[in-house]
Amino acid sequence: MTQETVIIDTIRPETVMTTGQVTVTTGNILIKAANIGRKQLLIQNTGSVDIWVGNTGITATTGFKLPAGASYNEDKDTSAFYGTTASGTSVIAFKETV
Repeated sequence: MTQETVIIDTIRPETVMTTGQVTVTTGNILIKAANIGRKQLLIQNTGSVDIWVGNTGITATTGFKLPAGASYNEDKDTSAFYGTTASGTSVIAFKETV
């Protein structure tokens, strides 16, 4: 399940920030779709289970490990981000700036 909130920066109105949460399981779960206008994507594993992130087709052996409680900041890649767990369920919080 994905929840999103859009916030418009009143100091820099050309900047739009989207925040939300995604529940990640053992499937290939979309965290955030590709966005050519993305300036930054910050993701945080707020759950208690490690998550692996990467491109579509991600697995617990092919992804970038994001341990429980850890964060990852991306300011160059505009492609889609997916996540998976080895087992169980965790939650990713995200903030995307466009």
